[in-house]
Amino acid sequence: MKRNKLILNVGVVFLLLLTTTVAATNQANECQALENREFSTIELPLMSMFLGQNSHEYWDLNCDDVIDVFDLVLLQKNIDPELEYGPVLGDENAEVSVIEFADFQGPFSRLAHEGVLRELNESDHFKQGRFNLIYKHYPLTTIHENARLAAEAAECANQQGRFWEYHDRLFANQNELEKDDLKKYATWMALDIDEFNICLDNGDAKAKVDKDLDDVQGLDVRGTPTFFVVNNKNGEIDKISGDVPYRVMEDVIEKILS
Repeated sequence: MKRNKLILNVGVVFLLLLTTTVAATNQANECQALENREFSTIELPLMSMFLGQNSHEYWDLNCDDVIDVFDLVLLQKNIDPELEYGPVLGDENAEVSVIEFADFQGPFSRLAHEGVLRELNESDHFKQGRFNLIYKHYPLTTIHENARLAAEAAECANQQGRFWEYHDRLFANQNELEKDDLKKYATWMALDIDEFNICLDNGDAKAKVDKDLDDVQGLDVRGTPTFFVVNNKNGEIDKISGDVPYRVMEDVIEKILS
């Protein structure tokens, strides 16, 4: 596997190793997908702590290399997905929306919840109402057997106006997402438990989760979390994949707001 050397203009040389994380057949599929994108470079936003400035460096990606979306950040400019928005945290009329596709049982979604999303929620721009956070469900049911039901339970809580509190509780108890656990959390939150149980038992929230899964089609979402940072002024969208450092997300938002 090739090692790509990225020489930074600030006088520091970093060696980025692309680690093989998929089988050879998946590598071939990945190469084909890259060719179909009709561009030869991928934009790699480097953390401000590395560069000492807010900037992007570019490098050519060879098809022999395999991308680990949880180690590298992939940005694709000007995607135009038609997304039906989900629960909104913050000012609904904000200049920027950070849309997250996530999985309540996904370890990287939990890390993002505890890391970059917490820092975004505490940032001055968020407190000033300049951007909001929007959650979209992408339960990876082939590897997370409780993720789908947890997503439906969160939507049942949303019907009572308590999505974000329930959302936080699910990530705080990620290893306990059986149906009885989901109902227990609703009881702890003093939701209308009869209404919640009927919603969950009857599958009343399935349509909302299905709609989010439909939205993800065609967006090149290969894992969770995946973020779409939307400029609500002109509709342009940046896509960020993986549990990224706060400075990467901050850089993208700052460029839109500036």
